[in-house]
Amino acid sequence: MGPANPLPNTPPVDGSWNNPFVGGITTPSHSSDFVGTAVRADNPNRKKPYLSDYTLSIQREITSTLLGEIGYVGSKMTHLFWNRQNDENNPLELSLGNTLNSLVSNPFYREITSGSLATPTIQLKQLLRPYPQYLDVLIYRDPYGDMRYNSMIARVVKQYSNGLMLQLAYTLSKTIANTAQSNTWVVGPSNGLYAPNYNKSIEANDAPQRLVLSYIYDFPVGHGKKYLSHGIAATVLGGWETSGISVFQSGRPILITAPDNTGIFDFGYTNGRANRLCNPVLSSGQTESHWFNTACFAAAPAFTIPNDSLSQPNLRGPRRINTDFSLIKNTRFLEKYNVQFRAEFYNIFNHPALQNPVSDVTSALFGQVTSSFAGTERNIQFALRLVF
Repeated sequence: MGPANPLPNTPPVDGSWNNPFVGGITTPSHSSDFVGTAVRADNPNRKKPYLSDYTLSIQREITSTLLGEIGYVGSKMTHLFWNRQNDENNPLELSLGNTLNSLVSNPFYREITSGSLATPTIQLKQLLRPYPQYLDVLIYRDPYGDMRYNSMIARVVKQYSNGLMLQLAYTLSKTIANTAQSNTWVVGPSNGLYAPNYNKSIEANDAPQRLVLSYIYDFPVGHGKKYLSHGIAATVLGGWETSGISVFQSGRPILITAPDNTGIFDFGYTNGRANRLCNPVLSSGQTESHWFNTACFAAAPAFTIPNDSLSQPNLRGPRRINTDFSLIKNTRFLEKYNVQFRAEFYNIFNHPALQNPVSDVTSALFGQVTSSFAGTERNIQFALRLVF
């Protein structure tokens, strides 16, 4: 069972599924106003997000088996969800500096009888909040965000002929957003109440260049093929085919984090940003232990707004290169039976899938690539099956 949790409406410490609320449940009444506490609420009139897509492409049949295509693909997502603090201090108040932390008489004294707002004096910045009788006022999944995607695509397709099918696709794109609802690891939301576009930047999962090569090749050897079409040699050496897919992709944007030194309530919801002092992209000598010029970033001084953007416009993490390859041998006998052997190689060249470098300016590892994505190392599988 365990003792009741000091936080209301939460399971007890070391409690059980049989009796999760041994401390009871606080049930609000219609007269409850929750003053003096932090409030979290939903918007009953929340707008629904919607997606607009637009595309234009031109295809050309170069030969009877070769197709070329070039085109434009774009989309806009409107009313994206992101949590928003509605009791944030106005950044214009930063001009008051450390005066924001000065203690003043509390007009709510004896009106609010518990919590941090029940004291005779409180900080000036508390009284300057939109709802000074409350702490945080969070509206979760508030639909104030948007996202735009624009891309140029180019594709060459060789239709299956003479045992070969080949496709080459290239995408040049950019994704810009002022929210990051799907990315729990990003910085923000920051200054969401007074400047919703303060977070507008290259989206955290943006990949500006992506090249994909895929192919299937049926070797012209064996029964019914051009070479060694009869006899034991056709059975032993024939029936082979191979396929593969290779992906070459740009790295993701890097998001630099720093302590939130603004000194006002709810300016930064998670981490803060830094001041960008110069261009951090190294012209040469980039290594995993020195991915960018770390001297180009510093924590912003107290009571100032950092000048850095949410993501770096020109600074990218490690690119992604991956090739999956398979080799298949089909041996048919007695007309309706086929023994199939498969050898499959995932990430056959064992290219490391490195994560972005450490991006916290206070870390001793700042600017270093220290980890990779789990499960991306080379993997080899063999299989044998009977098809009938």
